[in-house]
Amino acid sequence: MKISIVLLLLILSGCAQKSGDSIAQDMVVRIDTALNLYAIEASTNSPRFDRILEGDALESAIQTQELIASMGLIQLGHSSFSQTTLISADQFESCLDVSATRFVYENGEDFPIPERMERQLMRAKFVERSSEVKINLLEMVGREC
Repeated sequence: MKISIVLLLLILSGCAQKSGDSIAQDMVVRIDTALNLYAIEASTNSPRFDRILEGDALESAIQTQELIASMGLIQLGHSSFSQTTLISADQFESCLDVSATRFVYENGEDFPIPERMERQLMRAKFVERSSEVKINLLEMVGREC
């Protein structure tokens, strides 16, 4: 009798673990999707960052776009995110790959970019609003991934 109770508890704990892992994996997929939508938006002429970002992340993205526009630059290609992992209940890390991006002046002349890390680790915070994931803080860690 004791063995069957212990076996039942092990089975139930295994199911709970799978359910928790499934929820975490679902969140990683949703965050990764939001990050890559952000990367695509950044490469458009009229980005709509507010669909994906809020708070400091939104403000920073808008300021970056304004700076790029004020310099008369156009982004060619777009960045991508991969290897996204949850590091806490509201934080994650992801690898930003900018190797497919470059900037040109409006006349088509290349904008020289000094040496850069083409793949670097990013850390971010997110919130979940009405089944949507919004990124509210996005910062470079300063090391390659």
